[in-house]
Order: sequence, then C-alpha cells, then structure tokens
Amino acid sequence: VVWGLSGTPLNESLISLHQILPKFKQENKLQKVQCVVLTDGEAGLMKYHCEVFRSWDKEPYLGYRTIGNNSFLRDRKTGNVYSFGQDWNCITKTLLENLKDNFSDVNFIGIRVLNNRDAFNFIRMNTNKISEYEKTMVRWKKEKAFSLSNSGYDSYFGVSSTALSQNAEFEVAECATKTQIKSAFVKSLRSKKMNKKILNEFIGFIV
Repeated sequence: VVWGLSGTPLNESLISLHQILPKFKQENKLQKVQCVVLTDGEAGLMKYHCEVFRSWDKEPYLGYRTIGNNSFLRDRKTGNVYSFGQDWNCITKTLLENLKDNFSDVNFIGIRVLNNRDAFNFIRMNTNKISEYEKTMVRWKKEKAFSLSNSGYDSYFGVSSTALSQNAEFEVAECATKTQIKSAFVKSLRSKKMNKKILNEFIGFIV
C-alpha cells in the first residue's frame, strides 16, 4: 500500500477519526468525547488512486489524481452528500461537517499554532467578512490568540507559537472531578502568554 500523505496530513487524520472515536469511546466507556485537533499547518490537497490511460501506452497504470472542486463526498452510512466547494481549504471544513453529522455527541476543537508570518493568511482564509477579519487581526496583534466559529470546528483557536513554547505541568488524578480538572488547566496555563477569555472558552468545552 502506498500512502501519499502531505507535509501536514490533517485531512487524512480527520478521516481516520471515523474509526478512532467510536473505538476510544467504547474502550473507555465514555458518554461524551472532546476531540482536540492540534496542527501547525494547513492540510495539503488530497489524492486518490485511479487507472490512468495514455494513448502511447499499451496498458493502463495505477496513478493518482487530486480531489478538485468538482468532487463530492458521499457518506454511505448516513446517506449525506457533501460538495467540497471551490477553495482547496474547503475539503477540511467538509470533512469536519461530515464528522459532526456522524458524532453529534462529540465537540470538535481545533488549535492552530501560528507565528506572526502565518497569522495574516490564516485569518484571511477563515473569516468571511472584512469586519470579522479586521476584528480578529486586532485581537491577534494585542493578545496573540483568538477563536473562530465558522471554520468547521465547534471552535477553532489560533494561538501564538511563542505562547505555547513555555513549559508547564498538567497533572490530575484518574478520578478527578470537573472542578479539579478545570483548576489543573488554569494552573498549567496561567504561566503562558494566552488571553484569559480564550482559556475560559477552551476550558468550557472540555469540562
């Protein structure tokens, strides 16, 4: 088997969650799951294998093509059909939409680690209105962190790579309560250069 993964195999990882999530939930006997996706880059274009016919060859060969904007995703389990849209980054959003349709009891939280050079393009790509873009850019320049709600995830956090570079321990007992877990998160992240509102929003999802 040949795997054609990109430099950041984000889309392939999202597809694998269809098997990982139910197995994780069953093995740990959980009623609700929080799925946190941490990435430092955007997904590459996805490819699929197919037979390629060329007029000068006697036999076809197994090659590949890239999924384009005329492609659709059909979920045989739910019967839903999704269009991948016009932009290359729409594939990730579509895969997340499909995951949320299959796992309605799971919160999908994205964390995108950014440096100053990447922040401009990332925010522009994930905001629909100029006013939203400008507001998010102001927040980034001031706080080095922000959250978006229209990027496929239940919430998509942009966080400065500098803020995450500081070491902090996070330890809780196996039978810890929600209050103890929240307290441990606050303690471990207190030393990081992250906005309090962002931390509270993140903690609100997982406890």
